Amino acid sequence: MLLNEARNLTSLPYSAIQQIDQSIARTEGLLNQAQRIAFNPAQVDQAFMRSYPMSYGANVSPQQLQADAQTRWQNALAGYQDALRVQAGIVQGLGAARTQTSALLSSSQGATGILQASQAGNQLIALQTRQIFDLTALIAAQSRAQSLDGARLAQSDAQGRAQINQFLTPGTGWQSQTVQMFHQ
Repeated sequence: MLLNEARNLTSLPYSAIQQIDQSIARTEGLLNQAQRIAFNPAQVDQAFMRSYPMSYGANVSPQQLQADAQTRWQNALAGYQDALRVQAGIVQGLGAARTQTSALLSSSQGATGILQASQAGNQLIALQTRQIFDLTALIAAQSRAQSLDGARLAQSDAQGRAQINQFLTPGTGWQSQTVQMFHQ
């Protein structure tokens, strides 16, 4: 009876917790490298208002319109690049997840007692939690890229309306001029 109790209290010799923590930290690091309008909620509104003004006045210069459009394009491009970086990091970790899953399943099946089986099960849950974290990061990065591109498109429409109004406003837009052709 004491031998059975000792087997039930024997700790699992394999642990994937450190590798799982490192993988989560790597994915979190990729999210923290986000460029331009990043994942910091306190800075999003400020950066967004600066890059995506609600409207343009009649006196905005063509150079300012072009610079703002360039900034928005760069924001969208950076968002897609960040999403690709997160995707690549997650895919890169798939081999390690497979190895950890196999090792944990083997440890669980070869468990000599309740404690080892419980520890293996807990580590499998931690591995699944890491995978959910990776999926959440992936969805956040991809959604951010799509949101930045959608905002760029919406702002391009607003900028186009401002440019049309500027062009059609008497005195500030196009002015007709007499043109002489063929040196008469």
